[in-house]
Amino acid sequence: MAISTFNFQLELTHDYQVVFRGKVVLGRSAPEESDLHILLKFLAWCLFHHENLSVEKQDVDPDYRPDLVVQRLDGTVHAWIEVGNTSARKLDKVTRRYSTARVYVLHQSERAIQSVREQVRRHVERSSRVGFVWFEDGFCDRFLRLLTDKNDVVCNLAGEDTLELTMNGDWAQTQVFRKMAES
Repeated sequence: MAISTFNFQLELTHDYQVVFRGKVVLGRSAPEESDLHILLKFLAWCLFHHENLSVEKQDVDPDYRPDLVVQRLDGTVHAWIEVGNTSARKLDKVTRRYSTARVYVLHQSERAIQSVREQVRRHVERSSRVGFVWFEDGFCDRFLRLLTDKNDVVCNLAGEDTLELTMNGDWAQTQVFRKMAES
């Protein structure tokens, strides 16, 4: 039987300075949600950590639920984050509705994100507001096989472009690639 709730006991640091220490709990939003999608949501949580960051928040938009969202104190959307494959139609509507928000798509590798980038370029009117984030090939696969219902994690963000991750005793680092869509 597939795990429905994933617990991450996390120490998150930026340049080795602790910014968060505690538990992050992520559940499957649907039975068919993959373990990779859970892992990507967790990595996005680490990369976009903010006191107003929410996962799978339901009352943000009448039609769509973001994988992660950062809202300002007045409730306006500051950042909308999707992980894995997402439709150009959804991204087009989100960029239209939340004109001041940054929209990000995070995926496991450059190869995995290429089709999303192409769809955004062709079908999202405000494509210049969409950013893409991905990791080196194989990084997510390494940790995907270690993912359990209880995970002990230390994550360090070194500068803007390096992520060091220790999960359940295994360590690796990756470059974090970031690119805005071309108009």
